[in-house]
Amino acid sequence: MSAKVMKIVGITLSIFCLIVSPAYAYLDMGTGSYLLQVLVASALALGISVKVFWQKILTFFKKPQKKDTEISREGK
Repeated sequence: MSAKVMKIVGITLSIFCLIVSPAYAYLDMGTGSYLLQVLVASALALGISVKVFWQKILTFFKKPQKKDTEISREGK
């Protein structure tokens, strides 16, 4: 995109951010506990995923090592 288009987009977004109207939104009392439940469930799912795939994660980040037969041949 050209600089002129980027400037117009930037000015337009700035104007939209400056014009604020009240939302008149309502969050009931169960919203907090629902968000807490989502956070706990996400943490548990992440933990179980790491536990299940731990060996694959380790082998992905380890450097490949030479086999014993290759080491003994190099020493001769």
